Amino acid sequence: MREVKFRGKSLIELPDVPKGEWVFGKLVGGTKRPHIVGKVVESCEEYINFEYWIPVDPKTVGVLTGLKDKSFKEVFESDILWDAWRDIKFIVRWDDGGQFVFDNPKDKRGTDDYYELDENGMNPENMIVIGNIHDNPELLKGEQHV
Repeated sequence: MREVKFRGKSLIELPDVPKGEWVFGKLVGGTKRPHIVGKVVESCEEYINFEYWIPVDPKTVGVLTGLKDKSFKEVFESDILWDAWRDIKFIVRWDDGGQFVFDNPKDKRGTDDYYELDENGMNPENMIVIGNIHDNPELLKGEQHV
């Protein structure tokens, strides 16, 4: 069973987490008011306490794909992967078909075109996470779309 983990950028300043920094954990609150929460510290029939409870920017929420790149780094939704063999960058996204796919921003066929895992050798184990669309939009400068 794969680990379900999310990430998002904090909307508040905390002693251990500056505003705008990535936080990791479980997602609660849906898409309108998402929060990332840590492990359950204490619970009973009347309440539950989490290690932390941090509101995050909904635009930055992404889920762990369960995959790792060439250097064993975890791959999240919205990460930018670089395929050195082809010298192509890909954006990881969740597709309406219920799977993670790799978008090639330079692909001239249109924004609905993508590559599925293992299609034409597409596998993060052969690529390197070089950033994500939130922290590193400059990596996509000159690309057709984001």
